[in-house]
Amino acid sequence: MNIVQSNLNGKQLVEAVLNTALNGIIACDAIRNADGKITDLEIVLVNKAFTDILGLAEPDVIGKRYLSVFPSSKNNGMFQLNCRVIESGESARQEYFYKDTTLEGWYQVAVSKFGDDGLLTTFIDISEPKRNFDQLERQKTLLDNILEHSANGISVTEVIRNDKGEVIDGRTILANDAAVKFIGVPREIYLAKTATEIEPNILQSEYFQLCIKTLQTGEPQFVRYFVEFSKRWIEITVSKLDHNHLITIFTDVTQTQEIELQQKQLIEELRRSNESLEDFSYAASHDLKEPIRKIQVFTTLLQERLEDHPKEDEKKLLERISHAAQRMQLLVDDLLEYSHVSFNPIEAEPVDLNEKIAAILVDLEMAVKEKNASITVTPLPVIYGYKRQIQQLFQNLISNALKYSKPGVPPLIEITCKEVKGNESGISVGLMDAKKIFYQVDVKDNGIGFDAESAEKIFGMFQRLHGNKEYSGTGIGLAIAKKVVENHHGYIKAEGEEGNGAVFRLLLPK
Repeated sequence: MNIVQSNLNGKQLVEAVLNTALNGIIACDAIRNADGKITDLEIVLVNKAFTDILGLAEPDVIGKRYLSVFPSSKNNGMFQLNCRVIESGESARQEYFYKDTTLEGWYQVAVSKFGDDGLLTTFIDISEPKRNFDQLERQKTLLDNILEHSANGISVTEVIRNDKGEVIDGRTILANDAAVKFIGVPREIYLAKTATEIEPNILQSEYFQLCIKTLQTGEPQFVRYFVEFSKRWIEITVSKLDHNHLITIFTDVTQTQEIELQQKQLIEELRRSNESLEDFSYAASHDLKEPIRKIQVFTTLLQERLEDHPKEDEKKLLERISHAAQRMQLLVDDLLEYSHVSFNPIEAEPVDLNEKIAAILVDLEMAVKEKNASITVTPLPVIYGYKRQIQQLFQNLISNALKYSKPGVPPLIEITCKEVKGNESGISVGLMDAKKIFYQVDVKDNGIGFDAESAEKIFGMFQRLHGNKEYSGTGIGLAIAKKVVENHHGYIKAEGEEGNGAVFRLLLPK
């Protein structure tokens, strides 16, 4: 009785073990043909995990042929593995991807011989871990490719702390080839030595302080740094990975840095050159003014002395000397004015064009009355620029319109303004200014005009379309106007027709 009871308990125990196991379990007997070759297997036992995985009840599989339940096992090699284990008696373990109409996934399979001609198979679904692993592998491959092919240096640094938790050093634990190249230290040293061993002064550097700031705040930091070993300038972005790790991205900017340094040197040389040129122009103009003034004084004295017994030829010579001195004085003044507009003030400021035009018209009041001119001005904007230069610009344009009026015809001068895009203004502008908004200010007159071929030429230094006998001047006024517009990052264009007036079109950035 005790023996029977013990056997029953053993059977129940086996069933309990089978049905509580997480792995699917299946036992089969070999089915052989007349030649003794295994042609199929008969399923004699399955556990609950098996039926749960397949979604079948136990009666649906017990006594069934293995190949009818697992039709794809011949294609993926599982059936062949089962036959080898039965024939050889050697157990096997393998991963398989199985797919048919009812089952699909990755399975870890363990196969052992059972009895004289049977097979015991356990298996577990590893599809999710396998997918996760594959995804990790893909990510690892992607990361490896990024590290390998990135033009930027990429490294991960593990910080070293003292007993108080203060960062006292660091060690690079990962670096791509570009990082090793930029730092200029062999890989085996770069990854074995600490930061202070490689560069003893690094703890006092701006780079180290930014690393500490990133660890404390979590905010990425950026710095440009010169590496002694490689003699390279690199831009470094430091980001926090976790409490003890930093990610550093290096970009080689050696060429850019050298260009910037050259530009700074050129700018400084240009500044000194401009200062010297400005000093020279001031000195030259002031030094010229004194002898011109003396020529004018002495000419006047001679004219007074020769008044009582003048000779016609002597009088004409003195008049020519006086006229030449006046022209020289005007030329010096204009050259001095051009030197002023060649050097921009340090800071621009808001300039109300309405106020500037009003002030200019007060200055030109006598010329306007003398010519019986009519000047109309539409509302004008406030721009950002240099007040003195803007005044010089419009004073030259208005004076020009008064000067080149038709004999006996009162000048009509119109000053108008509108907003336009650069590419819609009718003026050739740079690519970057095509969509920019400008104030288009037109200064239009009804004067003598000029032919189309002269439209660009009139802005050149000393370019005059008429002789001194017809119209006085030095040919510098419009050159000054163009220089002022360029100083304000704008454009100027002249349009005219001989005998039918002219218009000077300005584009000033809004």
